[in-house]
Amino acid sequence: MITRKKLTSENASIEQIDDGILKLSFTRPGITLTKKEVMCGWQLAIDFDPERRSKILLVTAEGSLLDKAARKSAFEEKEKWPKVAMIIHDTGQVLMAKIAITRHTPSSNTKTFTNEKDALLWLHQEA
Repeated sequence: MITRKKLTSENASIEQIDDGILKLSFTRPGITLTKKEVMCGWQLAIDFDPERRSKILLVTAEGSLLDKAARKSAFEEKEKWPKVAMIIHDTGQVLMAKIAITRHTPSSNTKTFTNEKDALLWLHQEA
């Protein structure tokens, strides 16, 4: 794994918060993210861990959503990581996440949470 502690872009940041856990935060609230913007965030994770061995704590920006192409790409990418815990903030995000998880990837490597504590507990559990 790369030893850098934090990487940032215009729309996202990533940092290693624990051994084997990366925190990917999308930072622009209240917007609909495009595929390019979402994949820029995921690219930070890939730059940090090219072998995709880390678990991901994904923190959405409040009030942000993904357009159709962004949803498809994001859920294809998250399947390449061992576990992804998504922190979501509002009803719109809850609905979109549940639909997208069910439609795109009915696997058990992704779960939604409303707080970081519960998400980290789940990420620390053995698969």
